[in-house]
Amino acid sequence: MNTREFFARVKAIRDEMEQSHPEGAWLLNVSPQAQPLAICHCPPSVAAVNLALGTHRQATNKEIADFQAKQDAICQKHKDLYIRRNQQFFNIVPRESGKNK
Repeated sequence: MNTREFFARVKAIRDEMEQSHPEGAWLLNVSPQAQPLAICHCPPSVAAVNLALGTHRQATNKEIADFQAKQDAICQKHKDLYIRRNQQFFNIVPRESGKNK
């Protein structure tokens, strides 16, 4: 495929993506080196190039839901660790340490 054909294909994919997914598309990396559920959300212009190159494919609704659930679990874990760390800190520091004597 020459350069003109490639960019004509990119333009066709981009135009289609802008109609169907104006806010952006969820793509799944299909390269052998990619981690499982290597999903990204990108604008139609970026999605078109990746789809034309064949490095990504559109993610299914189930894959997107699994990815978002995994991300939510990670966020909750970090929130829990932050709360636990702060509770430990406040339990160690005596209350009267900040008062002027």
